[in-house]
Amino acid sequence: ICDTDFYKSEKMEAIQIVRKVKDMNVPWVTLSGGEPMLQLVKDPYLIWLFHRSEIKVAIETNGTIFIESDIMEMIDHVTVSPKVPPSEIKQHRAHTLKVLYPHPRFRMEPENFTGLIGGIKAENHYVQPIEPPDGDPVQWQKNIEAALEYCYANPQWKLSAQVHKWLKVE
Repeated sequence: ICDTDFYKSEKMEAIQIVRKVKDMNVPWVTLSGGEPMLQLVKDPYLIWLFHRSEIKVAIETNGTIFIESDIMEMIDHVTVSPKVPPSEIKQHRAHTLKVLYPHPRFRMEPENFTGLIGGIKAENHYVQPIEPPDGDPVQWQKNIEAALEYCYANPQWKLSAQVHKWLKVE
């Protein structure tokens, strides 16, 4: 299940995107959704344009593509939110590590992403409760409570919340 309507969009060139963001008068932009590094490793022009326009760039990646140092220098904040086990992670350096919790897949526990194999060196560690695909409110509450309990037991981890989902604003 995906929470993004990919058919409600318009195609734009990089310069058009930057102009539109600049018109919004915001200091930061976050590139996420799907895997932004699929495009950016081939052509980092968009990141370069944002920096040239004095707009800071944050990236949320699943970590399966290594970010080369020349591209990494243009990114102001990297969040790795793994969707695969640690052994499949290629990006081992980030500002933030965000792990879905409690994860139904084997080896997706938060501590597995900070270990020696597949470990991600990050300044900030977050667990984000998984919203059940069927939207079951009882299971959703259990997942929130499990994530909170994990944070209490592991103080280096903090709770990450998708506030727009809790407020039912999409």
